[in-house]
Amino acid sequence: MKTLIYFLIAFGLVFILNFIFVVLNKKKVGKIFESYAALLIKNKFKLTFKDASPRKFALVMTFADSFICACAFAILTLFNNIYLGFIVAALALFVLILGIYSIIGLIYKKKEGSKNV
Repeated sequence: MKTLIYFLIAFGLVFILNFIFVVLNKKKVGKIFESYAALLIKNKFKLTFKDASPRKFALVMTFADSFICACAFAILTLFNNIYLGFIVAALALFVLILGIYSIIGLIYKKKEGSKNV
């Protein structure tokens, strides 16, 4: 139960900060397709993002990044040994980034094929 509370607090905090500093910032939303996450998705799935809405993509990435950070923090709190927690959280972070960004890429690939991005 404690881990769930830590997860929700971390998710909310990261989401709010990311929403304020990225989604509501017009300069950063305009450059969202130049971020490392977008470049990873773009290169892996051969996407163009020409019909994609930058604000929607920024919001999707905000949810994804918040979930990834909150999961890593929740995993870190599960261990009494801080070093073991960091190792497991880092591995989980790597797997979550690849997994969630792949899911986002597949969704955008499917939408790009049907031109409903």
